[in-house]
Parts: sequence; C-alpha cells; structure tokens
Amino acid sequence: MKLNQLLTKLLFVFVISMLFVPGITFAQTNGCTDETACNYDPDATEDDGSCEYAQENYDCDNNCLESELENCCLAGDDFACMELEMSCMQGDSDACDVLCEVEHYGYYELGSCGCGTTYSFNASSSGEVSACDGSTSAGIGSGSGGGSFDYGTLTEIFFFVPAGGNSTYNLKAHQGATGKVIFGSGTANTVNIYYTGSEPNIEKIVESGSGHVINLIKAYNAMPTNELIPLCDQGDSEACDALCTVGAYGYYELGSCGCGTTYSFNASSSGEVSACDGSTSAGIGSGSGGGSFDYGTLTEIFFFVPAGGNSTYELTAYSAETGIVVFGSGSNNTVNIYFAGDEPTIETVVESGSGHSVNLIFVE
Repeated sequence: MKLNQLLTKLLFVFVISMLFVPGITFAQTNGCTDETACNYDPDATEDDGSCEYAQENYDCDNNCLESELENCCLAGDDFACMELEMSCMQGDSDACDVLCEVEHYGYYELGSCGCGTTYSFNASSSGEVSACDGSTSAGIGSGSGGGSFDYGTLTEIFFFVPAGGNSTYNLKAHQGATGKVIFGSGTANTVNIYYTGSEPNIEKIVESGSGHVINLIKAYNAMPTNELIPLCDQGDSEACDALCTVGAYGYYELGSCGCGTTYSFNASSSGEVSACDGSTSAGIGSGSGGGSFDYGTLTEIFFFVPAGGNSTYELTAYSAETGIVVFGSGSNNTVNIYFAGDEPTIETVVESGSGHSVNLIFVE
C-alpha cells in the first residue's frame, strides 16, 4: 500500500516537472465540442466557435422532422406538404386542414364544409345536393358529362368537374351567396349557376385544361312577385317577362309585343294604332271616355280601358286574329271589335269592376 502511494506521488511529480521542460508541449485539437451540433467533433479538446445547428423543425440533413411536418408545410415546405398528403388520404383531418390552410394543390377551404379536397367531391348523378356534415348552409356537388344539380336553400355553393370536356352543368342555387367551382381537367366545360338574390361571389379554380366557363344567371322566374315588380318598374325587361310568365296581376303576355303591363298601354285619343317596337303584326291601344281606334292591317289586337264607366270603344281591326282586352276598373264599358275575316280569338281580362263587355262584329 505504501509502495503504491509512493509511485503515485513520483508519477505526479514527473508529469508536473515535464510541463516546465523547455521544448516539450502537448497537442490541442480545436473544433465543435457541442454534442447537439450538426458538426460535433468528438476529438476536439477546445471549442473554437464553429458549431453549426439544424434550423428549427429540421434535422442536420435539412429534412423536416416527422413530428414537425405540419409546421414545415405551413412554412412553405412542399416536400413536407406532400408527406402530409399521404396522412390526409388516410383520414388524418388535421393534415387535411393544414393543406387547405396553405392552399396546397388540390386542397380547398370550402366555407362551413371545412377543408375540401378533390377526394371530398363524390361524383354523383344529377339531383339534389345535400348539406355537408355539420353545416346547414353549404353543399358540395360534382358530376361528369353534364347534368342538373339543385342546391335548394344552401347559400355556399361548391362544385367540382373532375374531367371531361364540352359538357354543361346547371346548378340551381337560388339562395347562393358564395362558393367555388373547380375544374379538374378537360376543356370547354360550362357551369351555369342560377340565383335569385344578389349576384353570388363564385371563385373559379382551374387545376388543368382550358376554356372552362362559369355563367351567373339571374333566375327571374323563380323570384317572388314582390321582388320582380320593382325591377320591372325600373325597366328590367326580364323581370317584366317573368311577371307575365307567371300571370302576375297587371302583367300580360301580349304576343309579339312581348310582356305588357298596365304601364305598357299608353292612354291615347282616338286614332291609328301603331305596331309595337320590334313587331309588324301587333299593336297596343288604350283610352278613356270612349273613342275610335284603327288597327289597320295588324293581326294582334291589344286594348286597355284603364278606368271609368258606361263608355264605348270602337276598334277597327279588319285583319284581327288574336288579342286581349283588359278592363282596369269601372263598370259597364263596352269594346266593339270590327273584323273582316275569320272571327278573332280575343281574351277578356277584368282587373276590377263589372258589367264590361267585348263584342266581335263581322264587317262584309
């Protein structure tokens, strides 16, 4: 035991003495001594500040860490997003949400339907589109080869054309407010969206192909009468036509004169009745207090008695074939129509009042 202690002391004295012998030095290795650094040198004895570290969420080979794929994708790493695609296709909704958030190709934010992918759009035949799970306002539809799709009262309209070309898709979306139409591939596909309120804001996305078209079409015939009337009064001819089509009070189909309203019949004194603009066969006349009106060679005879009573109106219409006589109000007004050929077919419309009559009188 004493011998060992003596040898240890002698060795220590020797080492210490060698440090002070001129010309003798011990080797020192500079490098990175941090084991967490990418360039850690296990042989280094002196840290020289050269340590290099991986960027956040990545390893030293610049590969995104498996646990940080979502963060890497959000930061713009396409390779990380491609890794997330596999997870999304296997049912990982969080992965899908990230892909939608960064608008990765084929992944879309679909309003209250949440994240949507081309896999979310189940190709279906024409028919009603149901609301997405968890939503009462949004629906997703898709189809191939054209067809008609009814979105009912849904306000968020999403539609996907996966492939094909030269097909037309009609979307009945009367309450549509926002939405997206996505064209997967192909060329010259047309999507018509029919709405009734304000024009919806529809985003068009073309994944591939060209010549695809979206048409926003106001569905006048589906609008309530109380919305159509002010539009018609402001000069919207399509609104007037819709009122005439549904037979709204005061709106009439006047043959080749088009849609007529009580405002179309300009009260005039007795005299010649000119053809309507755009027509060579139909004319509109009206008057108060009786009078004579000459329709010349016109074959479509339209006449309006706006008000008053106990008056007689003489209409010379030798070539008359069809027509309408409208009594606006009052009572006991008489319209005599003189014709020379076959007896014309004249419809009588009584808006109000009573005792009105239309007489067809043959002239040889």
